[in-house]
Amino acid sequence: MTLTPPTTPEEAIELVKRMEGLRLRAYRDIGGVWTIGYGHTSAGGPPEVDPGLTISRERAEQILLADLSRVASEIRPHIDRKVTQHQFAALLCFDL
Repeated sequence: MTLTPPTTPEEAIELVKRMEGLRLRAYRDIGGVWTIGYGHTSAGGPPEVDPGLTISRERAEQILLADLSRVASEIRPHIDRKVTQHQFAALLCFDL
C-alpha cells in the first residue's frame, strides 16, 4: 500500500523559524558548524556556508523551504501509515 503523506505543512515551517531564529550572516553554531538563515548548514545542501556569507531574508526563506522539501522527500518512503499534518510536521522538524 502506498500512502501519500501531507505536503510540507506551514506548522513545520513556523516551528523551525521559532526554534532556530533567523541569522543573515554565517556563524558557528554551538557545535562549531557554520550555519546561516534558519539553521541551514552545508550538510543540508546548497548553499555552502562559509565564513563571511550573508543572505537576505528572502533567500533564507528559500533555503528553509528547500531544506524542508529535501527532508520531506527523504522521509516519505519510510512512512507506512497515515499521518496527520501535525505528525508530519513533527517528523520534518525532527529530521531537519
